[in-house]
Amino acid sequence: MGTHMTIDLLCVAALILLACMVGNNEAMDRRKKQPYMFSIVLTIVSTVAGLCAYCARGGVFSRGVNLVSNAICLSLLPFIPLLLAAAFGKKRLRNAKRRFLPPIFNAVMSMSSIGSGLIFTVTKANEYVRGPLYFLFVLTCVWGVFVFFTGILSSLRHYRSNMRFSLVFLVLFISCGILLQLVVPESNVIWVCVAIALFMYYSFICELNIMFDTLTNMYNRRVYDHDVIRLGSQAYATVVFFDVDEFKTINDTYGHLFGDHCLEVLAGYIWEVFSPYGNCYRIGGDEFCFLSQEMDERLYRELFIKLNQRIQVAIARDPRFPGLSYGSAHYIRDEDGDFSDAIHEADLMMYENKRKRKHEAELGAKRAAL
Repeated sequence: MGTHMTIDLLCVAALILLACMVGNNEAMDRRKKQPYMFSIVLTIVSTVAGLCAYCARGGVFSRGVNLVSNAICLSLLPFIPLLLAAAFGKKRLRNAKRRFLPPIFNAVMSMSSIGSGLIFTVTKANEYVRGPLYFLFVLTCVWGVFVFFTGILSSLRHYRSNMRFSLVFLVLFISCGILLQLVVPESNVIWVCVAIALFMYYSFICELNIMFDTLTNMYNRRVYDHDVIRLGSQAYATVVFFDVDEFKTINDTYGHLFGDHCLEVLAGYIWEVFSPYGNCYRIGGDEFCFLSQEMDERLYRELFIKLNQRIQVAIARDPRFPGLSYGSAHYIRDEDGDFSDAIHEADLMMYENKRKRKHEAELGAKRAAL
């Protein structure tokens, strides 16, 4: 009993420390922080409840404490993978309410089992026994793991291969912990596994904060500088620069909130169109970049057409929405020598395109005024 209590108490202490760290982390996205903090709190409560149930079986507490403690554990466990899925996903917690209907039903059934014994019961000898409807709890846990797993899968394409491995390992780790607890309930490994998974997730989030721009969710300048060095040693590469048209005027005229909205939408368009073929970055206030080893000119013409189509739709919805200027260049090491030359060429082409678009816009405004 002493070892079990020590491990659980250490988990609780570590999770309290983790909650303090998360609460003080100003860089963490609030949309991720809220469900993640909920999952930490539920894990702390469940771990304490599980410890009380374990002590009750050892004769420290009464049968009533054993019943209530087990009801709390069975009620809260299915919520945790769903909260982690909400922390990973793009949907806000309030927009994913339907996902929580099965665990809410399970919680009602588990709490009612204190008197009915449908999900579980505790014998007069203070021993935990599964009830005739225990399978409902199992199905709810499987549902939570499924939502968590599919949420991770949907986000994998957004990350690099090493980060994908970390995500897959996190899913397998927490899933194996839950399944092992269901199959071998006396193992008491579930809360240790969940606590470790929560720390793994926080480590992953901290890594994301270093690599990604918080507004656009693109790779940031730090990653761009690293990848430029890496691509410079490759045999060939392509660089594309993007710059938002008249962005300072948009900020001065319509405010920074609208300007941030434009950046977020445009970054989403660039990512949606170009990311299957390389990496996208926000390298400055209104400047974006795409780096790739794809050299097909026909492909890039198609990508630019797709990007322009999306921007034109946005302008049709809101005439205030800005356009996007871009310039591209290819790099072949045996012919060009230095990747920085290709970067300079793409930058010049982008600004030439920007001047041309501005001139065309001014001519169009003059013709409209006549």
